[in-house]
Amino acid sequence: MGTVAICGVSAAIATAGVIKGDNKKLSYVISLVLITAIPMLLFMPYFAKVLELNDATAGAWMGGTIDTTGAVVAAGNMLGEEGLKYATVVKFSQNVLLGLAAFAISIYWTYTKRRHRKANR
Repeated sequence: MGTVAICGVSAAIATAGVIKGDNKKLSYVISLVLITAIPMLLFMPYFAKVLELNDATAGAWMGGTIDTTGAVVAAGNMLGEEGLKYATVVKFSQNVLLGLAAFAISIYWTYTKRRHRKANR
């Protein structure tokens, strides 16, 4: 589930759908993403203040590292209006990449499955 680095839960669901993945493994991935997103949501705004990052930099940092859009918006909101703006722009940019990644994975998966089937004949 390499696309989790792009978005998180949405990427895991999209990828599992494309490759017809195991729903049990998908549930584990979603759980791990959410379990890590909650502490990041709570502590990253405080770490940004300790590191004396400006709101724009802190927002971009959170938007690029927290894996769920809702958690990014909540953490960005803890920074203020400018932090929220940068956090959401970065996260939504990653979300746009999700469609491209799912498309690329579907092409790769189809090609490797077809080659694997031909080899097993």
